[in-house]
Amino acid sequence: EFDGAGDPVIVKAKGMRTTLNVGDFTAVLDGGAGQVLITWAATLLPPLEVAPRVALNEGPGMGWGELVVANATAVKVFTTDETGAGASLKFNVELH
Repeated sequence: EFDGAGDPVIVKAKGMRTTLNVGDFTAVLDGGAGQVLITWAATLLPPLEVAPRVALNEGPGMGWGELVVANATAVKVFTTDETGAGASLKFNVELH
């Protein structure tokens, strides 16, 4: 979950692995308005096979995600306002 304010930070992490926590993610980088890169150690999660699901916590707007490289340890999240312009909005991201 990203709170949409200032530099992106992970506010909360939840997973089937009970020891997963916010500090396990090695980098959360602001890529400009409406772009956030999230990375983690290779041993943290199994390889991802599909793009992440993104849901906005505020709006109107739209959010989506993509794998940086298939089965890699990073995803990029994009959020836009109602006009389609990049905007730093609050979001949740699900990794599968």
